Amino acid sequence: MSEPHPIVFVNNFTGSGLGGGEVHMRRLVMGARDAGMDVHVICCPGTGVESEMRALGATVSPDDLNRKNPWASASRLVGYVRKHDIELIHSNGYLTSIISRIAQTSTNACVINSVLVDPKAPRLAGASWLEQMIRDRFDRITIPRADALVPITQAVADGLLALGADPDRITVIPGGVDIPAVEAELAEAAPVSLPVGDGPLIGMAGRLEQVKGPEEFVRMAALVAAERPDARFVVAGGGSQQAVLVLLAVELDLGSRLSVLGHVPSAVAVLDAVDVVVVPSRSEGFGITPCEAGALGKPVVATDAGGLPEVVTDGVTGLLVPSRDPEALAAAVLELLGDPERAKRMGEAGRERVTEHFTVERMVKDYLAIYRDLIGIS
Repeated sequence: MSEPHPIVFVNNFTGSGLGGGEVHMRRLVMGARDAGMDVHVICCPGTGVESEMRALGATVSPDDLNRKNPWASASRLVGYVRKHDIELIHSNGYLTSIISRIAQTSTNACVINSVLVDPKAPRLAGASWLEQMIRDRFDRITIPRADALVPITQAVADGLLALGADPDRITVIPGGVDIPAVEAELAEAAPVSLPVGDGPLIGMAGRLEQVKGPEEFVRMAALVAAERPDARFVVAGGGSQQAVLVLLAVELDLGSRLSVLGHVPSAVAVLDAVDVVVVPSRSEGFGITPCEAGALGKPVVATDAGGLPEVVTDGVTGLLVPSRDPEALAAAVLELLGDPERAKRMGEAGRERVTEHFTVERMVKDYLAIYRDLIGIS
């Protein structure tokens, strides 16, 4: 029996839980482990990633992965790769991709970069032109060193091509939803505190940062409430904009009709409670929220930002509108509220689309095929 092939996942998330990229990585760690690979993870110490990866049985090496000196981090990565005869280095974030590409020149390991956000997303999230230019320059210089680039949507792939990436090294693999896990989470979730009332409930769930468009959601809510006084609204998620949204809701006189819940134990429980899921993002690499909404049979109103049009089929599984446009969001929501049967059909179509195209099983299978191709195993 042949020895298991060693792979190391490199991550620099510092949160106590798991972000979207870390959930993505977790699924791949499990897939590699179940395929018989020798799985290693380098991640920041004392984080949710560290504890989660240890629980999965991976060999974990804590490392702060210095943002100011990626060369030093790359040097330590080279030492780790050589010590453990690592064959594959897999990263799924900007900094860790830069580090892995720098390390590639001093190892025999292949480098695979998952690219989960549009390369221009930092600018859309508020970064300066200078910051964006520096990021782009590092990408352009190092991107040829990646053996495989795996963008999560074609929109992200187009961003990589604009940076000079070799199209022959690009394979688009959409994200995946673990439908049984979603259903299990829903069955075990505690009741969610929602606005009181019998009218329709419209909600969003995600990080409360400018790039996710939470302000547009609240402004949309005020417009919808003017036409549908029975409508209620809920925002779930934590982030720097949470307090801003609360003040904006007061300014727009939404009162008890809108609840800003902050971080919740189960975003799935919130999505399941609403009648229409809104994804008002200004930039979005993929869009796990509309996928989860689809798994729950919920219609979606989303912006046409980034990869969202590849997830939400306009007029079939939901409605797409321009980003940064609360009026367009409101019109789309009112359209669905005015035709519940159509909204129901969209939710059903969304579940069919997720089941066919966006399962975690399909995602892991496609990644394992790349792993095998890179290290030459059948």
